[in-house]
Amino acid sequence: MVTSEELLAPLESFGIRPGLETIRALLAEMGEPQRRLRAVLVAGTNGKGSTCCLLAAVAARAGFAVGLYTSPHLERVRERVRIDGASRPDAELVAELRRVLAAARAIGRPVTYFEALTAAALARFAAHGVELAVLEVGMGGRLDATNAVEPELSLICEIAHDHEVHLGRSVAEIAGEKAGILRSGRPGLFATSSTQARRALEAAARRHGARLAKAADRVRVREVTPPGPAAQVEVVVAGARHRLRLPLAGRHQLANLGLAVAGALELERLGFAGIAAPESLAAIESCRWPGRLEQVAIGGGRTVLLDTAHNPSGAAALADHLERLGLSYRLLFGALATKAAPKMLAPLAAGAGELFFTEPPGPEAWPAAELARLAGRPAATVESRPARALEAALAAGTDTLVVCGSIYLVGAVRAELRRRFGIPAPATDPLWPPLSRRR
Repeated sequence: MVTSEELLAPLESFGIRPGLETIRALLAEMGEPQRRLRAVLVAGTNGKGSTCCLLAAVAARAGFAVGLYTSPHLERVRERVRIDGASRPDAELVAELRRVLAAARAIGRPVTYFEALTAAALARFAAHGVELAVLEVGMGGRLDATNAVEPELSLICEIAHDHEVHLGRSVAEIAGEKAGILRSGRPGLFATSSTQARRALEAAARRHGARLAKAADRVRVREVTPPGPAAQVEVVVAGARHRLRLPLAGRHQLANLGLAVAGALELERLGFAGIAAPESLAAIESCRWPGRLEQVAIGGGRTVLLDTAHNPSGAAALADHLERLGLSYRLLFGALATKAAPKMLAPLAAGAGELFFTEPPGPEAWPAAELARLAGRPAATVESRPARALEAALAAGTDTLVVCGSIYLVGAVRAELRRRFGIPAPATDPLWPPLSRRR
């Protein structure tokens, strides 16, 4: 039987095509499934997926049927389309993609990989009777395919440099594109620390007539215990204090958590009863979000830390986390050719012992030898194949091995670790255990 990957593969040749004309025509041909959904759009440079995961878990615990659409995937396409935290069976996704491709033929337009997946996800959520769809914006916002949805609420995470060719060279320009998900008369929340981005978002909100607020003005989050997996945090919501175990490591996750909780508060005002109750927020403790500061203990005192940092801002957050933990680590790094690899590499290589460079699968990558030259370490190991690079890095010592630079690389290494050691769990596994619904 054909797989979703096989159906989507021919669409990769259409590349990235910003714009809403095709996705709107496609959805119209499919019966406007997005109009049967109440949705949250989540944009930003970093932290979108984490915020989506946390908010979706809270909504599921509150008793709502929740659709979660994220991108890109680590290992399998079906990771991107989940209901109540569980990936949909591939046969289900294949059936929806066949409908999408038939609709594309009917409207006489080629559709991109992302447009096809977005339409398939929306159709699946509508068919399932999803009560809340949490949708991660792919790139930008204004011209992203997910923006064909009319959101109840718009959330905007940290904004920094990435995808400059499509979104603009300045943080303000990038923020302006991401502000395209705001809607007149509807609420929006943001969590960016950039003053330039904040000003651009506020200006855009005035133009759109959106009700924009800073998440940190609604919800305060602070660390209670030192950083690391399962750190204790205190969340102050509407004057009440809640202590939670945050399973997503890294100081940057505090802002994502605050944005998710502030989003839940806003959704409660919009009629999603109980979504911000303490019992619902407790669902956060059981979340997992693979590939984000994910520690994998492989035996023999060895640990692999996987992180999808793939832009300078993400690399800086990872470097900060490693420094705060005081970890002695080796680095396995690879990046796509479209990424600012030198800026990503600098803070990470500075704190690393041995360096290993490879080339992620998928789109064109930075040559591993060129990365080694940029690092200026004559003894760096260069191996273009990720599996071979991982083998060399694991054999080099017992210090923590940090793998980063590309989502594609982290996905490949996760799969290789599971082939060799049986862990970690597949990225398609549920993002949280079955939840007892409160409604």
